Amino acid sequence: MLYNILLTNLPCSSCTGKYWPSVIFVRTLLCPVCTAVTSGQCSPVGPSCSVSKSLIIFAVEPEVSTQECPSPVTEGSNVTLHCNASGNPPPSITWIWQDTGDVLTRRELLILTAVNGSQAGSYQCLASNGIGNNSTRTCNLDVLCK
Repeated sequence: MLYNILLTNLPCSSCTGKYWPSVIFVRTLLCPVCTAVTSGQCSPVGPSCSVSKSLIIFAVEPEVSTQECPSPVTEGSNVTLHCNASGNPPPSITWIWQDTGDVLTRRELLILTAVNGSQAGSYQCLASNGIGNNSTRTCNLDVLCK
């Protein structure tokens, strides 16, 4: 019988840089239920199990790796803002309009159609994965009147 044991937030004294001081440790144990069946009775193995697989996964805080911010743009045009981030677990992306704090989308691409002057301002890309600090980049969008 296979058992997966998941241990999280173990101390990691050698982690530096973007590696958060915790690891996720997964160990798969192979524990036979019976060594033999005699007269319908099971002879258990007892506490001994053999390790069939061990894996250490380092948790890495998010970092915005690329951002496309076309500016200035002409009024009436369509604009696509792109944001990508790395980390472990993979971070989620949120676009926020800083003028109001409104969440605009939770995707890598923010598409603005037929922009006008009222949409000029700062757009923030926020990357988060629950590890360490969030990562942000800001796009300042200027809209030129026709």
